[in-house]
Amino acid sequence: MLKMTINGVEVQVKEGTSIIEAYSQNGMSIAHYCWHPGLSVAGVCRLCMVEIEGNPRLQIACNTQVTDGMKVNNESEKVKDAVKWGLDFHLINHPLDCPICDQAGECGLQDQYMAFGKYTPEMAEKKVKKHKVVDLGPRVVLDSERCILCSRCVRFTDEVSKTNELGIFNRGDRAEIGTFPGKPLDNNYSLNTVDICPVGALTSKDFRFRQRVWLLKEHNSICTGCSTGCNTKVFDSFDSFDGLLSRGDKNPNTRGLLAEMGKHGFSAQWRELAEGLTNGTIKTVVVAGPENQAVFPDLKAKIMELSKASKLVWLQAGKNDQLEALTGDVTLIPLKSYVEKTGTYVNYAGIAQTVHRGLTVVPNALSLVEVVALMKGQEVSRTEAHDVIGMGRVHNEFTTVRGSL
Repeated sequence: MLKMTINGVEVQVKEGTSIIEAYSQNGMSIAHYCWHPGLSVAGVCRLCMVEIEGNPRLQIACNTQVTDGMKVNNESEKVKDAVKWGLDFHLINHPLDCPICDQAGECGLQDQYMAFGKYTPEMAEKKVKKHKVVDLGPRVVLDSERCILCSRCVRFTDEVSKTNELGIFNRGDRAEIGTFPGKPLDNNYSLNTVDICPVGALTSKDFRFRQRVWLLKEHNSICTGCSTGCNTKVFDSFDSFDGLLSRGDKNPNTRGLLAEMGKHGFSAQWRELAEGLTNGTIKTVVVAGPENQAVFPDLKAKIMELSKASKLVWLQAGKNDQLEALTGDVTLIPLKSYVEKTGTYVNYAGIAQTVHRGLTVVPNALSLVEVVALMKGQEVSRTEAHDVIGMGRVHNEFTTVRGSL
């Protein structure tokens, strides 16, 4: 172990540790944007400046390894002035549209601006205008004006997903992130680029403009998308599900990442369904309602026109709160997603993990066990199933549909 001093505090770190890792491991804050523990060192943001005793110049902490007896400081006036000028260059072309930015409240640019004095920028030149809404792929949108070119997303696709969709194009203050021609950002880990973006440049199409982060409630859960059983955070607000995030270092086997099947495991795969309709792999389309088709006389024709389905089944919908609804031709039962259930999950390594309910259960939603029990004609106690949210004993309510061609 090596001994070093950080801002006057003596700590011990392993040999080969960088200065910024030493700060992180000991719970000390240091300004940075481009550095990420799961990616290679880029050293492009120039904010992690530290003063090293015996060295006449400031050094970047991300690319400087600790030596025994080293004394570093990032709280001196010399360091603060250097970071202030670095922030000035990051803000020179930034749109400062925090009131409408999804990252507001958890933005690295906001945090450092507040930490270093809320100063008045000294750059008087006009801002360079760039593309505001860039569709990078099926799940991610880019705002080039907010991008600070930290290159985290580019390194992620190069080093982690190894799909190489992203690059930095153009030069100087015209440089911006983009995809290569004919190669959209569409891999099984693409939404992780949104998670690691330190500003609001990359946003998820699912979460974009939906909710403010300070209104979100956080719950720990387990991803059931595959046999790994990654630790996740479930976010909701006003009893509405808002998203999933990895719990970082709690997932050593996956480097703190969460695959798309996990992030979207709570919802129906509508994109795959739409693709099946257009490419002809889905032959039959089933439409539930409306009951009065006369209100929409041309709806059938439009659906047939938009899809390549060879058959259209139209279902008449009606409600019944009795278990006899199960005898209908087709019965739609609201099924709980895994973020609405409490239980255990055993991963591929045989490790049992407790899953805590992250959301208030949608009224009358059932677990898979309850659905199977009802289909077998067994009695299900609703009080036992829903006492966690105080529903008490209520009738089962199903939406029953009967087919007609």
